Amino acid sequence: MGKTIRANLVFIYSFLSIVLICTITGMLRYSMDGLFEQYAKRRQKEMIKSIVIQVEDAFEQQTSETVLYPVEVIANAALQNGYLVHIRMNNMELDWDIRTHREEECKIVLQHAENNMHSRYPGFQGKYTEENHDLKIQGVNEGYITIGYYGPYSLSDGELDLLNRLQNMILLIGIIFLVVNIFVSGLLAKRITRPISESILVANRIAEGEFGARINEHAQNEETTALITAINEMSEKLAKQEMQKKQITSDVAHELRTPLTNLLGQTEAIIDGVWEPTGERMESFRQEIMRMVGIVNQLQQLYVLEANKSSIIISDIDISKVVKSVADNFMVQIEKKKLKIKIITQKAINMRGDEEKVIQCVYNLLSNAVRYSGEDTEIIISSQCRDNNTEISVINYGAVIDEKEIPYLFERFYRADKSRSKATGGMGLGLAITKAIMDLHGGEIKVASSVEKGTCFTLIFPILAE
Repeated sequence: MGKTIRANLVFIYSFLSIVLICTITGMLRYSMDGLFEQYAKRRQKEMIKSIVIQVEDAFEQQTSETVLYPVEVIANAALQNGYLVHIRMNNMELDWDIRTHREEECKIVLQHAENNMHSRYPGFQGKYTEENHDLKIQGVNEGYITIGYYGPYSLSDGELDLLNRLQNMILLIGIIFLVVNIFVSGLLAKRITRPISESILVANRIAEGEFGARINEHAQNEETTALITAINEMSEKLAKQEMQKKQITSDVAHELRTPLTNLLGQTEAIIDGVWEPTGERMESFRQEIMRMVGIVNQLQQLYVLEANKSSIIISDIDISKVVKSVADNFMVQIEKKKLKIKIITQKAINMRGDEEKVIQCVYNLLSNAVRYSGEDTEIIISSQCRDNNTEISVINYGAVIDEKEIPYLFERFYRADKSRSKATGGMGLGLAITKAIMDLHGGEIKVASSVEKGTCFTLIFPILAE
């Protein structure tokens, strides 16, 4: 089983923290060693210069017979700091060397300096080093002073202890930072992955059929927010589709039950001898059967269109002829409802498309316009070329469609008026079929509805190549 995102995030944060801490610690140690080296060399020069000045002052203040005591004091003090002093006069009146008088202590001091440096730097390359300086008395060179030390530089016990303390402090800070970072990274990883975990749980609930389940977590980044939004929208759409399926089942059952019940009742009446099988009754049977056949055919046609199993036969279409032909088919119904129809079309509007399917689109829109128009109102059919598109609009004045209903008008079996009276009739498949045909042509259908301007359905067909 693979690692979780949370575990991977904690591992990555921790690994990066360790690398960062090790890098910073190494850089700080290197910087401190460099600073202490510069400090030790500078201190060494200052100490040697101080020893030379002290010896010169002693010779200027004392006679050759009394100068030995202060020289010994200066040399012993220098030895405590790791420096070996050897003084020689040009007239050979004085030749004094600390190693002659305190040989063992000199060895111990040099060995201690070497041990200190090797304890800190195991590979340190050091050795005993001497520097010669002129001994000037009242501006005259009277001899020279040789100062020996373990070099090229060395650290005292205090300096070495301070350096080690600083290093341990940096290491401790690094460990504390690492622990805190692991803790914080765990919290951050939990905060980042919590919406993802919630998304997984909700997705599993949706997969088990709990449509409509929502993710209530709020993400801190765009990607997770987009994921949550997508899952919530998917859940809502699945819930709507599930309701639509149930509605479809109910609608189909209702629409088929009525003609089937009529057929069954009339057939039983004929079988029982109650009714005679007259031509009029046979015609009624035929109408009910044709109604059921129409429902099944519409369902089949919609399935073929939406499954992209239908092809379009492109040809040149005269829009004015199409509009007039469709309008003629509805003249009886228009006159029955006392409607007026106005056709506004530009001359010689030709477009390319599947003529049979274009006619069906106009037919469906005009059928709805007639069905939902109020009596003594007007229906306007217009066509025009605009923005390299061919537009066909059908306007009727009747009940206004709620703006919230418009996005669902093109779903199968959806009807803005939920009544099933035969006054409006229809299965709610016409607009779904029209939308599918427009998709095949690469076009679109728009809807606008208001009391002042009526309800307008507009078909927008793009120009198709030869």
